[in-house]
This record gives sequence, structure tokens and C-alpha cells, in this order.
Amino acid sequence: MRFKEIIAEATEREVQQAVYMEGQCGVLAIAIHQYNPQRYPMGYVYEYNAPGTSDIWLDPEEYKTLSDSEQQEYMYNYQNWGLVHAYVLDQKTGECIDARGRHNKLPTAFPLNLTRKNKFPCEWEDIVRLTTDMEWDETAEEWKVTRGLDVYLKITQGINKNQALEYAIKYLGIEPVDKQLK
Repeated sequence: MRFKEIIAEATEREVQQAVYMEGQCGVLAIAIHQYNPQRYPMGYVYEYNAPGTSDIWLDPEEYKTLSDSEQQEYMYNYQNWGLVHAYVLDQKTGECIDARGRHNKLPTAFPLNLTRKNKFPCEWEDIVRLTTDMEWDETAEEWKVTRGLDVYLKITQGINKNQALEYAIKYLGIEPVDKQLK
């Protein structure tokens, strides 16, 4: 298996970075924010889920075909939202920070569009509430969507805030509480 070879050849940082980008970005953002809440407020990117369809995420073209009331339902009912990425904003430097490092703009691999939005600032409860897991239900032939604390705990199993904070301090240059922002 080439994947195991790649992991075996990866540095400690590369392995940890992959962990925090594979669903544990919320743990990292929460740990950094709680370490220094004034300097590092949190934000997240979310996307509308499309339960009952053959797609996991609601495609922008599909969204356009919905009626106004259906679009409103997706927009304002967080039960239709799924967390895509969590990050913090360094108030001192203006940089967005995630497991990959510091960025001059929002750290998302995909462009924001009709169904992908940014929410800033946010609270840790928002990130936990929107953490989503989707599994294909063979019987119903649809995606089964679960979210919330149970999913957050399942996804972050084995990862705790102390480990995330150690990573952030070592590799991302996170600093403790400042007496005042400069």
C-alpha cells in the first residue's frame, strides 16, 4: 500500500497536519481560540447538505433550481449545514491560521459559492454543532446525516485539545494571552 509508505516517510508535522485537516480542524481551532481568545477568534466554512439525494453536498447548480422557500430553508436552518473547515484569525497579523499554516486569505481549498459560506466570528459550540458525518444507507438508498456533539466526539476520538495546542505552538507560532493587542 503506497499510503502506508507515504505516511512512514512523512515527517511528524506532516502526519499531524493531515490529522488536523481530516475532520479535526475544529479541535485545532477551538484549542487555539481558548488559549488566547482575544487574539485568535474562530471562524468556519460550511456547506449546505443535500440529504435524500445522490450527492453529499448540495451543488450550486442544483441550489439554483430550488424554489425561493426551499433556498431559504437551506440558508437559515443550520440542520442543513455541514462544517467544511474551521480556522482562527490572528488579530495581530491579520492572518488566517489552520493546520497548514498562516494564510493571507481564508484557508479553503474550494471557492465560496452559493452553497459554501464563511461564518466569522463563531463560538466553539457552533463548530461542534455543525460537525457532520454522512454514511450511505443501502436500505433507503440515501445519505444518512448525523451531526453534533456525538459526531464531534467520534471524529475527534484520540485527539484532544492539549495535543492540538502543542501542535499549534510548535508549528503555527501561536502565542499565549497578550496583555494588549499591538
